Amino acid sequence: MNGAPATATLDVVPGLVPPSGRTDAQRRLGDVIVELGFADREAVEAAIQEAKTSGVRIGQALVAKETVDSGQLARALAERNGLPFADLNEFDVDHGAANLISAVQARRYRAVPIAFLDEGTLLTATPDPANLMALDDIAMATGYDVRLAVASPEHVEALIGQLSRLSESV
Repeated sequence: MNGAPATATLDVVPGLVPPSGRTDAQRRLGDVIVELGFADREAVEAAIQEAKTSGVRIGQALVAKETVDSGQLARALAERNGLPFADLNEFDVDHGAANLISAVQARRYRAVPIAFLDEGTLLTATPDPANLMALDDIAMATGYDVRLAVASPEHVEALIGQLSRLSESV
């Protein structure tokens, strides 16, 4: 399993935003959000302080305080990790890829294959780029190498819901 995408094949796909190329997992999420123009430094720092005092993850605090929405958070996580961001409202999901795992598996993994990058590689969307165990499980279940794209939790859940409805209707 390889989490880094072949960005040459992803540069002009509608609904898929490749990373800028400035990858550094040590970059603070708040810095990336400010750099992307999603919020100002003061609002980000206030959310970070709230996260520290309440014990929640910084991303959760940023969304809870409405500093960013979940799509912006997903975009910032993708950028921070050097991964493409998949806007599943715009991206044309390949249902052949998506149906390689069941809706139950997708829900458990919080990840869904969304495209074939080549004969042996699946592009898989997840809201959690740190969930490497799920990507390994998808690779083992499908027999494909798995490349990661980050999507908002709502978009991933909506896609899983579509898969669930499709499998029930068959």
